[in-house]
Amino acid sequence: EEKGVEDLVTFTASKDLNALVQYIEQRHSQAEMGQNVYFSFHPSRDYLELKLDHTPQKYPFDGWTIQSHFEPCELHRCDIDKFGDASDPIPPCCLISVNKSPRAVPTLHYSIPLEGVVRPVTLYIHRSLRTTNPRTSSSSSNTINEVTAASSNGGAS
Repeated sequence: EEKGVEDLVTFTASKDLNALVQYIEQRHSQAEMGQNVYFSFHPSRDYLELKLDHTPQKYPFDGWTIQSHFEPCELHRCDIDKFGDASDPIPPCCLISVNKSPRAVPTLHYSIPLEGVVRPVTLYIHRSLRTTNPRTSSSSSNTINEVTAASSNGGAS
């Protein structure tokens, strides 16, 4: 897909990791799949949230824009639990756009804390500036990155 200089990152979670990996391979075969992250829901929470509030970052991200397609960026336990059933063939997800300006720092290493889990988890978006061949289209191709998560308490995978 041609989308200009926007990269799309999809965070998704499922109770059934095998079903999730199969879904990604079938529906998003061009996606770069990230590391699986295992977690347990905090007993007092029925959802997990990606905190995209530009929490103080360890590395500069000048020139990069990281933005969720909806706020708050939450995945609810009931939706995570249902994926893989015949009645729910699409996993819950949070779609995040990553855009760069011409003056962006060369490497993005952006942290996203995950709230609503027992032990602290921080996810990272890694990006580098791409160089384009002058004979190719002025648009760079869209990259979809899948970050998968798995729960050990029957909540998500």
